[in-house]
Amino acid sequence: MQSVLIVSATLAECQGLLKPDFKYSEDESHFIDAFADFKSDLLVTGVGVVATTFHLTKLLSSKKYRLLVNIGLAGSFNKTFPLGIVVSINSDQFADLGAEDHDDFIDIFDLGLLNPSDIPFTNRKLFPIISNNIPMNKMKVVEAITVNKVHGNQLSIDKIKMKYPVDIESMEGAAFFYVANMFETPSIQVRAISNYVEPRNRERWEMAIALLNLTNEVKTLMCSMPLDNFL
Repeated sequence: MQSVLIVSATLAECQGLLKPDFKYSEDESHFIDAFADFKSDLLVTGVGVVATTFHLTKLLSSKKYRLLVNIGLAGSFNKTFPLGIVVSINSDQFADLGAEDHDDFIDIFDLGLLNPSDIPFTNRKLFPIISNNIPMNKMKVVEAITVNKVHGNQLSIDKIKMKYPVDIESMEGAAFFYVANMFETPSIQVRAISNYVEPRNRERWEMAIALLNLTNEVKTLMCSMPLDNFL
């Protein structure tokens, strides 16, 4: 059994952690011992729920890991969070899986297509299997949703905030937790806030500082982790 797998949607979100001689190929997604300062494998899934689910399921069907670590960027509904802050995700939800009923959204649970605590859900949410021995460096712990279409319209933002009073949104987190839980594998999700969820304005985003902080926080986390006996 391998120790740790870091899962990233894009190469950019993990670029600062890689070995100087790391060679990326678009024909591959799984890379062995890819990081400069710590020992871990890498999976670059591509953006979104479908790509994350496919590539992570494919890998875990043939390789077992003691810990999965999802890293990436996210948008924040909470404007008290400074842009660039790195957070740890306590729970995640699929926020656009369901049906529209005129102006309302009915999720898959209210449609009766899934029970709120069917495996791997707990009261509609996905919570990671965790180990108490993982040092999280006092990161702020937040609640998240996962969407196929990030929000950039004030009306839709207001609606989603009413239905899901959470802190952040991403395009992969719930899929990552879903697959990890189905394979009964401990996991953590770490994200840096690159922008606020508001009417889309790329000029207000802080991608560079978010990527730098994400790199530094993940490096600190991984270098302080007792990989031989944390489980």
